[in-house]
Amino acid sequence: GKGIFSMLLSYLATKHLDLSGLSRIILLDKDPTIDWAHVKAANATRHNRIAPDETIPSRPIMELWAGMNLHLYDSHIVSVLQSYDQPIALTGIHLCKTLSPAFVSLVNTLGAQQAPYVCLAPCCLPRFSSQLKVDQYESPLKRNMRLKAMQQRRASQGRRRSRCYVC
Repeated sequence: GKGIFSMLLSYLATKHLDLSGLSRIILLDKDPTIDWAHVKAANATRHNRIAPDETIPSRPIMELWAGMNLHLYDSHIVSVLQSYDQPIALTGIHLCKTLSPAFVSLVNTLGAQQAPYVCLAPCCLPRFSSQLKVDQYESPLKRNMRLKAMQQRRASQGRRRSRCYVC
């Protein structure tokens, strides 16, 4: 959590052939108050030099998107990520409840060419009486229907939102 896995991924991208094409690693977090100094410091040293005429390949930049709620900014996030012309890496660490399926849907919408590296480490998922379905591709119409259904479900439940035991 807190960007440590993404920092490790940025260092691995310079040495691991399957990650060499990554241009950026996106860190989304709902909490706007997290101190990201360690990630900013790693970004500042991403063009390390071995000697005056030799450089280690640059690590992918880690973009910090603090204060972002994947549910509320779903379509905005998709459009910004689709505007990138180079591959990106997405990591979802500690995604509670329906954030994990929303993350998988986001990745499926972007596709393997745009998001070739994905890591998901959810913490808790809601209980479902049937199988949880995540479409391989979620069209804008289906995304809007999912968001509307989610809002209606929250409004009808009328219960307190509780955090998982890890939160």
